[in-house]
Amino acid sequence: MGNRKSLQGITRKQLLKFHQQYYVARNAVIAIVGDVDREQAEALAQRISGGLAEGEAAQELPQPKALQKPQTVNLTHDSQQSHLLLGHLGMRRDDPDYMALYVGNHILGGSGFGSRVLEEIREKRGLSYSAYSYFLPMRKAGPFMMGLQTRNEKLEEAEAVLRDTLNQFIAEGPTAEELHAAKQNITGGFPLRIDSNRDKLAYLSMIG
Repeated sequence: MGNRKSLQGITRKQLLKFHQQYYVARNAVIAIVGDVDREQAEALAQRISGGLAEGEAAQELPQPKALQKPQTVNLTHDSQQSHLLLGHLGMRRDDPDYMALYVGNHILGGSGFGSRVLEEIREKRGLSYSAYSYFLPMRKAGPFMMGLQTRNEKLEEAEAVLRDTLNQFIAEGPTAEELHAAKQNITGGFPLRIDSNRDKLAYLSMIG
């Protein structure tokens, strides 16, 4: 991610060099879904990638490092509402604890209504219409995020509740009832998450 100064300094020559270096066949992932057999899919892939230069594969990005101590960033904005985000280093796509973390987050704040975060923030206290948590797994560890929007005068209370909910979940874990409900919800809803070619393509692209 850049900043205002670095973005203003980018030149056309730099963009062209980046394109020529990284938009090459060695860096391409082609995922195809639909009414095609393997032979047709390979022909399509060849037609799509045939014009690309072979190039060199991009070097692996380094593993991001977690912050050594908490850091708070306040961005002032003339608004009656505040946006709160809490973040930490999360997991990789191939993390051995992927499923445990996925199910745990589903209970914590990833399932909308019924999640602990939304129950504490919205149902019990009316601090926000929406509150959530999620992992964004990547090849390297992606972020774990929690967030909400609330009235300016309720920001400190909402942040305290959000942190308390997370800390309690880390310390105590889910109840047996929460775990059972999460498993049922995830397995029962999976077909709906891949019910279109677009959804299947998204999963295949991530796997690739």
